[in-house]
Amino acid sequence: MKKALVTGICGFVGQYLAHALLERGYQVYGVYHQESDLNAYPEEIFNDITFFQCDIAHKGSVTSIISYLDLDVIFHLAGITFIPMAEADLETAFQVNVFGTENILNAIKHKKGCKFVYISSSEVYAPQPPDKMPYTEEHPIAPSNIYGITKHSSEMMCAVHARKWATPYLVFRPFNHIGPRQNKLFVASDFACQIAMIEKGLKKPELSVGNIDTMRDFSDVRDVVQGYVIASEKIDRNETYNICSGNACRIEDLLKQLIELSHVPIKLSVNPSKFRKTENPVIQGSYAKLNRDAGWEPKIPLRQSLKDILDYWRSTV
Repeated sequence: MKKALVTGICGFVGQYLAHALLERGYQVYGVYHQESDLNAYPEEIFNDITFFQCDIAHKGSVTSIISYLDLDVIFHLAGITFIPMAEADLETAFQVNVFGTENILNAIKHKKGCKFVYISSSEVYAPQPPDKMPYTEEHPIAPSNIYGITKHSSEMMCAVHARKWATPYLVFRPFNHIGPRQNKLFVASDFACQIAMIEKGLKKPELSVGNIDTMRDFSDVRDVVQGYVIASEKIDRNETYNICSGNACRIEDLLKQLIELSHVPIKLSVNPSKFRKTENPVIQGSYAKLNRDAGWEPKIPLRQSLKDILDYWRSTV
């Protein structure tokens, strides 16, 4: 039985990744940050996972956990993932996202055969005009925000450890991914939560929005985690991959689909506080390389993802 450790296992993506690994017969270990993180963990898989509480920015804690385990692969998801949060606290963003990654790499440098799968971000790419889309893995690297800088710094850490200690790694650059249970800080979940509240009479029929003219590449998180697992099993060389839908959807169109799925009439209200200071107008990726090397492609349509997200919030608010 293969053994996998997932950092950030209590996060949005971590929960789905753990489920995917269990379905493929892995023994799953998980690292979480604080006790309250476990409260929202899906009951159906909770008892099948061995959990460890750990601050990945604390080198000693990371080393003690990893040295205790005989692992085949580590999926490193833990970190500060909300861009405005990273912008607001640069020191913490680097401490967690960069030094936390280095702590894990340092802990496995003498564990031969343990693959390191690092979840980076499409935010590492230099902003490009729409006619230069889609982003491929060969596009120039020049992050336009602190979050992107921390992710690319960690990518470089992977390469350094591969050269110095032959640590096998894969880097993924996911584009926007969505699904049930995602924090409402993120756009699709935010809209769906507001709609569910309006339907239940908990909010007036007015949906607060930011910039809905931007275009983003949305994938379902359930597709994304399958890509992580399949590629980690099939690819035996150090590589970097985009993982995305290959399509750019205007936020306004995503919102229209959610409103079409709602049961009540809804008006829009523009909220200037939801606008970001620096924002690429169009982001679209290509998953051609991942499809070529691992046979992965997205399967869940965007409308299905949005319906599932809305149904989740209907059952939650």
